[in-house]
This record gives sequence, C-alpha cells and structure tokens, in this order.
Amino acid sequence: MVKNIIVSIFLIFLFGCLELLFEHPQPRGGKTYNKNLEQIFVSAIPNTINSNDTNSVLYELINDTLKFIEIRNKQKIFELELHFFNSTTIIEEFIIEGIIDSFLQNAFDYKVSSQSTILEKENIIFFNEKIEEGGREVYKIPLIIEKNRSDNDFKFFMGPFIWSIISSSDDKKFEQLKKQLNITEYPNETPVANPSYMSLRNHLKNTPPLFEFSSIELLASSFFEILKEREGSNTKKYKDFEGFINYEEIETSIIFSKNKNDFTKQAFENMGPLFDKLDKK
Repeated sequence: MVKNIIVSIFLIFLFGCLELLFEHPQPRGGKTYNKNLEQIFVSAIPNTINSNDTNSVLYELINDTLKFIEIRNKQKIFELELHFFNSTTIIEEFIIEGIIDSFLQNAFDYKVSSQSTILEKENIIFFNEKIEEGGREVYKIPLIIEKNRSDNDFKFFMGPFIWSIISSSDDKKFEQLKKQLNITEYPNETPVANPSYMSLRNHLKNTPPLFEFSSIELLASSFFEILKEREGSNTKKYKDFEGFINYEEIETSIIFSKNKNDFTKQAFENMGPLFDKLDKK
C-alpha cells in the first residue's frame, strides 16, 4: 500500500499539486530526534486488537470471505490471525524490525542523513528534507508523526503541506493562511513559509494532509502488503485461501477509512482512468 501511495503522491504533484517549502527546519525550537522509533511504535500497539471492535479499522475490512482479523503484539514479532468463510484459519508472523524503516524509506529518504533534519517538540516529530529552490536552501516536509497524548497512539501525516489544499480556500481565508504561515510567494517558484510554532500547529489542526494514518492502520496495511507478496511467491502454501482476500479493497478501506483523506480521494477519482492503466502494468 505504501508504495502505491508514493506513486499516487508523485502523480498528484505531477498534475500541479506543489509542496509548500520552509525557510528553516520545522518546528521552531525543536530538538533533534534521536529515539528508537520502532520501539516507541511497538509500545503504542495494544497487546491484542481484532475486528470485533466496531471502532477499529479491522472491523471495516471484514466481508463475505474474510470473517475475522486479529493482530497480537508479541513485542519482537506481531501475529496476524485471519478466519475465512470456509472455516480456514491462518496465523502469520511479522518481524516489526524493518517495517517502520521500510515505511520511512518509501515515504521519505530516511537514510540520507546529510539532507535530513528530524526534529521533535512536545508530541510531534517533523521530518525535514533539505533541497535547493531558486538558488536558496529550503526545506520540504514529507512526513509528520504526532503522538496522541491520551492513548499513546501515533498519527502519520504524509504530504502535510500541499499548496493546492492551502490555496483552495476562499480569498479571505487564503490571505489569513498566508499571514498565519508567514508565506512568501516568488514568481515561477514554490512558495516558502516561515511560521511560528503555534501558527504551524494551528494550521495542522485545521488543514488535512494528503494522507493520514494511525499506527494500527499503518500496521494492518503493511501486514496485508507483505501477505500479498508471500501469497504470490508461494501459491502452494497459501492455496487454501487463494482469492479470499481482496487486497485492493483492503487498501482502499484503510486509506479512506472514516472519511479521511477526502482531498486525495477526489484527486484519485479525477485521475481514475490513469490509475487503471497503471494498475494493469
């Protein structure tokens, strides 16, 4: 799923959606992030979560063939248990080490430390990537991770500063946003912002990113993406449930669960024929 999202973001940018750039790494006053993100991520996942919980994204993935889903956090490994309509049950194990790194490398070139500045302040982590624009060194922010103070879960925001979303507001609100984020527009160049920390937080609260995921959503999507690869490479082992999992439907359900990512959904619908051609390649 994450790979498809990266392709989708590229296509959305290709069709005119620019990222807002920043004069300095964000957030202002942030400290260098040097904690183990994998361990923090594991600690945010409950010991057990399953599709019986109607508030869980797993509940939204149940259909006529896939009847039950459970994820168990064993700290060093995760177990995914699936029940199918014909009484078939499978249990798959996943090593958490590497899943977060894989996500970060797909969403953001995490390994390029010379061009990366990762800062945290309070409960939020910004991934800043240094680039050159119009002869100036500026920063783009492809990813933000926010920790929920009440339940220790994480939210992952991909494409959090898309100029098309910001500039789609009515004229009065747009001017307010420009002032709030201290945006400077340059002829034939991407706008550059230099906001205060509180202005940045207020903007994040009121303006949606391209994609937003919880830890559970990211975990579930990663598991099904890996399971799809396993099934494709060993059809004999997984023949008992061949064709029982609609991976595309699961991907769509997770991306657009609970009316999230509506801007991106509309962009997908507008480019539907193009995505159909890409899927066939």
